[in-house]
Amino acid sequence: MNKHNATIDFVGNMPMRWQQTAEGLLIASNILKERREAVMSAFKSKFLSNPTPSPELPKEGQTYWIELMLTGFAIENLMKGLWLANGNTLYKDAQIPKEAIGKAHNLVDLASRASLAVDDAERADLEMLSKIMTGVGRYPMARNETHGTGGASWTYESDKRVTAILARLQEQLTATEAKHGERNALSRVTSFRRKIGEIT
Repeated sequence: MNKHNATIDFVGNMPMRWQQTAEGLLIASNILKERREAVMSAFKSKFLSNPTPSPELPKEGQTYWIELMLTGFAIENLMKGLWLANGNTLYKDAQIPKEAIGKAHNLVDLASRASLAVDDAERADLEMLSKIMTGVGRYPMARNETHGTGGASWTYESDKRVTAILARLQEQLTATEAKHGERNALSRVTSFRRKIGEIT
């Protein structure tokens, strides 16, 4: 193993780094949401005061699914961080073995692996968010039903539940890191130093 790969393993197995990335994704999602809501509010006011046959929808109105995709990726990062904080290893030889984390972008599976309890409604939201992350959030349309929303719509209640999931994840990750973080960090540093020593 070279120094670069050893560094990838070291950083990629740090729960804090996954948490930081999640925070950046949430910031980006919120910036898009605030901008979309402001532009669409102005658009609606203008249209109501002066209706035209076919007003052009502002481009900012197209970011809805992208906002949810970014939120889903943030949840995924927090779940992986929590899984790591529980003493697991994600990166090995600068790769993520498929068996390490299960199906790609499957938030229900990740919640189970990370020991995050979710109720039936939250499970349904995570399933839908997984579909958005792999389908309509990043492609012009879903390739198939697996990547679509199944005709379901994202609701205000879904937003509230996902906000609650995010809060629980942050809380659980912080508590787990406080409990095991020093031991896990020492183990990661020792492993990193050993790998670098073998290289040099």
